[in-house]
Amino acid sequence: MPSRANRETVIAAVAVGGIAVHVWLRLATASSPFVLDLPLLAVLALGGGPLVVDLAAKALRREFGSDLLAGMSIVTALALHQYLAGAFVVLMLSGGLALERYAVGRASARAPRLEVAGVAIVDLDRAVDAVAA
Repeated sequence: MPSRANRETVIAAVAVGGIAVHVWLRLATASSPFVLDLPLLAVLALGGGPLVVDLAAKALRREFGSDLLAGMSIVTALALHQYLAGAFVVLMLSGGLALERYAVGRASARAPRLEVAGVAIVDLDRAVDAVAA
């Protein structure tokens, strides 16, 4: 598995690929419903599984957030056999996490810092100007 920072990007790519294969199978072939669902089930297993496990671990540590709703939606979509909806939730959650990591990394790299007694202090006005540039 890729590094933690790239994992969400890989999961998002798998979700896009699985949804694209599903759409192609639906439109271009006369496949059975089971075959149509295989790419979506792969997205839910390969992408949704790790995301839901991480969210469950956060819930056990009492770290609740809106991402927990997405995890519940993935499990519910699987239980109700709404695999396409679940795959879109996997894409939404993993894509959002990947974008968040990218934005934080970019802002952190460009933000001017001043360390005082081991504590990093960021000048917000200069940080906003640096990120906007």
